[in-house]
Amino acid sequence: MSEGFEALLKPLSCNINGLNFGVDLFKEKPDLPERYIINEHVCVCHWKDGTITKSFKHESDVFNKKLGFLLCCFRHYNAKMSKNKQKKVISWIKYEYLEDYLFDMFVEKTKMTVKQAEAYIRDLKVEEPKQKPKHMKIDKIEKLKKFLQKNYPNIQAFNIKNIVGDYTTNVYDEDNIQVDYCSKYEYIEIFGLSDEEFKKLINDKDNRLKTFKI
Repeated sequence: MSEGFEALLKPLSCNINGLNFGVDLFKEKPDLPERYIINEHVCVCHWKDGTITKSFKHESDVFNKKLGFLLCCFRHYNAKMSKNKQKKVISWIKYEYLEDYLFDMFVEKTKMTVKQAEAYIRDLKVEEPKQKPKHMKIDKIEKLKKFLQKNYPNIQAFNIKNIVGDYTTNVYDEDNIQVDYCSKYEYIEIFGLSDEEFKKLINDKDNRLKTFKI
């Protein structure tokens, strides 16, 4: 635990009539990993209940220590939720709001103040990776493009959930990316991409998928 974070955890004290009184900031220790590994490719957290959570950075992502760590925490705090449901929850949140959503959950679950939580995450150490993980050999966007070109070439696509109640079926759920298909009106909904990543997949004029080389 870092000195900066430890300083925030020290008891508050005061002196009344020569007697010292201390107030603990936490009645119970916050639910934090016992140890962790963070490098530019992966975050691995080991928890006191014996479980391990992981989050991976893919080729097209920018390294983000905070987001990687918070995703590990999200998976631990929601361990009773199935992995598929965890992925769906994440995919429903716009990428630009994801970090704030996960941070708020981290503060709530650990019962830290915002300042304490920020200090803890800021002080997390990043290691040099020993080797490039095997999973990173296939870029998540390229993998998605291959699936779309093979199964739904040039179909209309949207990155927001329809609000009129069209029935959709989940047809793809990989790398925190979800694709739902509406067979009645022949369009798909893609969740889990940033707006910029999504725009690169479609033609501006008609919102139809581009033709991808696979």
